[in-house]
Formats: sequence, C-alpha cells, structure tokens
Amino acid sequence: MPVYPYLSPDESFPRAKGAAQRALAIDPTLSEAHAALGNTLTSYDWNWTEAESSFKRSLELDPNSASAHYRYGTEYLISVGRYDEAVAEVKRALEIEPVDLNMMTNLARVYLYGRNPHKALEQARKAFDLEPKFLVGRLVLGKVYNGMDLYDDAIRLSENSLQTDPSNQHMLWIGGYAYAKSGRRREAEEVIRKFGDIEKTQYVVHTFVASIYGALGDKDKAFAELERAFGQRDAWLKWIKSDPMMDPLRDDPRFIALLKRLNLAE
Repeated sequence: MPVYPYLSPDESFPRAKGAAQRALAIDPTLSEAHAALGNTLTSYDWNWTEAESSFKRSLELDPNSASAHYRYGTEYLISVGRYDEAVAEVKRALEIEPVDLNMMTNLARVYLYGRNPHKALEQARKAFDLEPKFLVGRLVLGKVYNGMDLYDDAIRLSENSLQTDPSNQHMLWIGGYAYAKSGRRREAEEVIRKFGDIEKTQYVVHTFVASIYGALGDKDKAFAELERAFGQRDAWLKWIKSDPMMDPLRDDPRFIALLKRLNLAE
C-alpha cells in the first residue's frame, strides 16, 4: 500500500511483517509467507541478506510460485542491480502466469532499470495497450518515456491521467519530472506545490518530490526530500540505485552516502 501510496510505511510494513511471521509460525513450509517476509525485508528493513534468503526459501518450497519469482526479481534483484537475473525471474513468473498484467508491466520496469530502454518501451506499450486504465501500466509507461527523454509523451500521459485523478501521486511525479527536464520550471514547481497540498491529508512519497527537484537542478532541496523519505522509510527508496529518474542526483556524494545508509552501496 505505501508504493501506490494508500498508507504510510509505518502504518503498513510492520503489520505485513507481523502477518508473515505469524503465518510462518503456523507453517514454516508456506512459500507465500517467506515471499511476503522478503518483501518487507527489502521495502522497510533494507536487510538485503535476509531478504534474499527469504525469497530463495520461498522458491525452494514452491519452484512454480509465480509470485515468488516475480517478487524476487522486482523487489530484490533490481534493487541491488542484478538485472539479468531479475529479467529471468520475471520472465519465469510470466511463464507460470502469462496473463498477469502487473507482471507484464513490471517486466518493462526491469528492462528500464537495467538500461535496456528500447525493450522497456516495447514491453510497456504492449502492457499499456492491453489495459490503458491500469494504474501501474500508466506509471511504468511514463517512467519509460522519461527514461528515454520522451518528455512530451510523458507530459501528455500525465495530463490525460490527472484529468480524472488529479491527486494521483504517480502521474504527478511523471509529469513534474518531465516538465522539469523540458525547462518548464513553473509547471514543475506547481506539481511540487500539489504534493504539499496532498500531504495535508495523506501520506506523500517524498522520493517523488526529490526526483522532480533533481530534474530542476535544485539538489539541496532534492536531498532534503530524500532525507524525509529516509526518515519515513519510503518503499520507493529501495529502487533509487537503479531508477533513471534519479540520474540527475547520481553524481552527488550525498547520493552515494544515501546508498550506503540503505545498504545498497557496492
């Protein structure tokens, strides 16, 4: 729920971890529970060693679990930068569940994070065309557009989506970043103000806001937002090592320091 985001990490992940641990106390051979535990260990604890052990145990118990293959690839492997393995895991998941739209969509994100943009675009468009209203499909297509400098396409996608869902943080992020990279500072700053308005009533993903500031070249503000995200244990932080929308910040020593704090530095 914090990824979408419907609840804050503090409201969600401890409860998810507790549920997984209770399930394992009842049945230690339950593959799904090991995968669920691995998800919390990546997203909230940033404990990569134990997370991989949980995912591998899940797959040992059920090698045909599409969910375990998918989560291992998209929660752990792309976060730590093992992209070829991530592609293989998500493809295996799709062999088991070939019509799962979420897995189809996120294969494009794996390609994007692995810096294979043309495959990412092909896969993202394929998934988007199957169901244009699918929230994750729009997000990933927008991320691919931004990752390929197709900012007009990203803005068009964002603006169309926000007509019916004006507080959608994903599409505000996509549009705000594209405005910033296109030199449309006023529109990008307006998006940042919208995030501030949203935060008055609900949890906001500060990693998104940081990314927009980074695209504007306002690095100090970007890292202030990342610090807020770190304090909230934002689930999106686990992907910053790989996400092209973090590229404007990547050469700053503060970014390397943050990766170390996330236990993601090489």
